[in-house]
Amino acid sequence: MGAANRFTQSDSQRSAEPRGARFVANRGPIANALNGPDVRASQTAHRVTKRETAKGEARYDARVRLNGKSVTKTFVRRGDADAWVRQVLADDLAGVAIDPKAGKIEFSTYAATFLARGGTRGQLAPKTRSYYSDLLRLHIEPTFGALKVSAIKPGAVKDWFAATSAAKPKLAPKAYRLLSTVLGAAVSDRLIGSNPCRIRGAGVEKAGERPLLTPADAQDLADSIARQFRAMVLLAEFCQLRLGELLGLLVGDLDLAGRTLRVERQALELRNDGRVITDPKTDAGKRTVSLPAGLVPELVDHIEAYCPTTVDDRWLFATSTGRPWYRWEWNRAWSEAKVAVDTKRAEQGLPGLPEGLHMHDLRHSGLTLVAMSGVTTKELMRRGGHASPTAALRYQHVAEGRDREIADKLGLLFDDAKISRDERAKTVTPLFAARSPRDGKRKGGGAGS
Repeated sequence: MGAANRFTQSDSQRSAEPRGARFVANRGPIANALNGPDVRASQTAHRVTKRETAKGEARYDARVRLNGKSVTKTFVRRGDADAWVRQVLADDLAGVAIDPKAGKIEFSTYAATFLARGGTRGQLAPKTRSYYSDLLRLHIEPTFGALKVSAIKPGAVKDWFAATSAAKPKLAPKAYRLLSTVLGAAVSDRLIGSNPCRIRGAGVEKAGERPLLTPADAQDLADSIARQFRAMVLLAEFCQLRLGELLGLLVGDLDLAGRTLRVERQALELRNDGRVITDPKTDAGKRTVSLPAGLVPELVDHIEAYCPTTVDDRWLFATSTGRPWYRWEWNRAWSEAKVAVDTKRAEQGLPGLPEGLHMHDLRHSGLTLVAMSGVTTKELMRRGGHASPTAALRYQHVAEGRDREIADKLGLLFDDAKISRDERAKTVTPLFAARSPRDGKRKGGGAGS
């Protein structure tokens, strides 16, 4: 009787429920949404309404309530409207539902927001922010800036990347990575359902091998550059400092008695902000570098000539009035020095400097020489101020001609090992004498022969 009452009560409760509102426990939440409404219908109200256009054509307005907002989409067929409602409900239950109106923001507006909040990590270095701003302004927003984020399609991205690659092949991968990152953030913000940047390998840069400078090359450049920049060339090659780190050095960062140099900051020049002093490129960039003994008298001469008031907070590389040098002044002196070295070598019948030589190649060459000296990856990371082994490993390659030298040395070891093995074979007595293949008796007159 009690069982019958319980059955009657349960049956009456089910009859009181709205049609189709029952949640089937054996099905998952997404399956319930795909097959019909569930108990969440009160939180996610939905309906499909039929109407006629002025021409008498049927239209179906599908309406779903997401996150407190009503979302509407119109279809020509009722089946498409029902399918869209079911899909939205399923996505809502899975936590991936996208409001079609959310992606109506213009790309340029969203990109500005992306930069303002510090990118995907919440913090952008000033130089990175300035560089991203230039990439967006010059190479991305002319094509996508006025478009709504949801209107950017994979086909449009492919067309843009093809045109950019043809015009700026070295810059195209950088611009593509930034576009993909911004649109990836839009996916995370649930403005769009997927990232339209889907070109495999488009963001990979195929950088060529940078030229290597020998210590003699660095000395020739130091001898040819304007005297106030001589120490900068030597520090870049033999202490492996970046240009921004050099321009950010203070006299107090040097300990000539202890032969060390502290890297505490870098000087950047941004398009809108001018000269800016920031922390080094990475946390590992703050470091103490040991000075080669030969650099100490060079730095003493530089301080005596260009830092007459040797206070600790005076810029190491500055004019006589204490104004720090600007990058354009360095770039002009660097270009003149390269021309001077090439001219002098041509007169002597010697080969000139490597083509396409940049100031950063001094640091690159110096770190390569450090790697070739046999240091560990961690030691190379510490000296170069690298935060990851990946960056340091770039310098652990061999210079041109070094591979043959290594092979020759290995060949000598191989020959020594072979000679040693042959000598041992002549002197070592075999444990068992060889047997005759015919009778199995021992050769060579052993016992019983």
